[in-house]
Parts: sequence; C-alpha cells; structure tokens
Amino acid sequence: PTLLGPILEELIAEFEPLARARGQSFARRWEAGAQCLVPVEILEVIVANILQNAVRHGAPGPIDIQANDHEIRIANSADGRVAESGFGFGLKIVTRLSEQAGGSVETASHDGCFTTTVRLRAPGAGGGSRP
Repeated sequence: PTLLGPILEELIAEFEPLARARGQSFARRWEAGAQCLVPVEILEVIVANILQNAVRHGAPGPIDIQANDHEIRIANSADGRVAESGFGFGLKIVTRLSEQAGGSVETASHDGCFTTTVRLRAPGAGGGSRP
C-alpha cells in the first residue's frame, strides 16, 4: 500500500511557491494513515497533474485537498476560466493512469468551483493489485 499523506505533502511543497505568487493557498484535509493500492510513481503523476491544473488555471484563494483510503479530491475556484483554459492533456493523463490502476476520475464545475475527484483502489478492496 502507498501512504497518501507524504506524497501529498511533497507535491504541495513543490507547487506552494507558485501558488503563493498567484494568491493561492493549500487547505489540507486527509485522514492520517490514508493509503491506496496505486504505485507511488503513478500516484505522483496523477496528483501533480491535478495540482498543476489547480494552480495554473485556478483563481486566487484556497485549493482544498481532501483524501482518504478511497479518493483524493482537489477543488478550487476556477474564476470562470475552466472552459477556456484547457484542462485537457493533463486530465487525460490523470484519467488514463487512474483507470490503469483500477480507479476512476470525476470532474465537476459548479458555481465557479472546479473539482477533480480521483477514486482509488483501497487496501482490502479486493481484486488484487494491478501492475
């Protein structure tokens, strides 16, 4: 199993200077010890792409990051720019990798807030791990 907290903290640290310069901050909310059956390298690419989109295309304000054994959810204000900013190639990578790891991706835009939810295979979820 892969622990989520250390990976999320490492990636947040990488994006924090750019986020701060854009008037954004990270709100961290995840369960201590949350883990999934996604290999570290794949999880890093998935989360890095979503954080990059949130920072690059999001409006000033908080970027909310929630995680538990079943999902990672990243949400922030899109300032009406989601449709024109191209959440395209990075999100396709996220979707493909998530599906290959036995998970899924859901995006939603509501009242100026854009949310990406990555559903993860959790330990004990059955079905064995995929390569």
